[in-house]
Amino acid sequence: MQIRLSPLDINNQIELEAYVKWENDLDFNHLFTPIFSKESKVELVTVNITIDLFKNNSDRLKNTFLVYDGDKPIGQINMQIDPLHLFKKEEDTCWVGLLIGEKEYWGTGAAVKAMELFEDIVKSRGLKRIELGVLSLILVLRNFTKN
Repeated sequence: MQIRLSPLDINNQIELEAYVKWENDLDFNHLFTPIFSKESKVELVTVNITIDLFKNNSDRLKNTFLVYDGDKPIGQINMQIDPLHLFKKEEDTCWVGLLIGEKEYWGTGAAVKAMELFEDIVKSRGLKRIELGVLSLILVLRNFTKN
């Protein structure tokens, strides 16, 4: 694998289509989209909605990267700097979200390599701490697979 990161380019149709495909994948959308009640419905996004989202939030755009294997986009990684929902409220902390959207890359080490590359970006921006956006369901599943 030739894992690399590249800033998301909202003018690149291929990147946008890959990003939207992963955001709308119902196999794992519920793992990163808050659902507050049984009546809540997953709201699917479109390329245009995604473009507007990033145009209206320049911090989100500059902090979102696609994960590539060579020339193939396989996932995305992003950060929020000093968000309110940090577990440990320390200045210069980034909250990281990582999604390997192409399922054939799950379990291959692609996410580990992407995170290593992302740590270099975090350090270059002068941030001192990382918190990962890990959901309790993922921890339960991880513990289940270890037993």
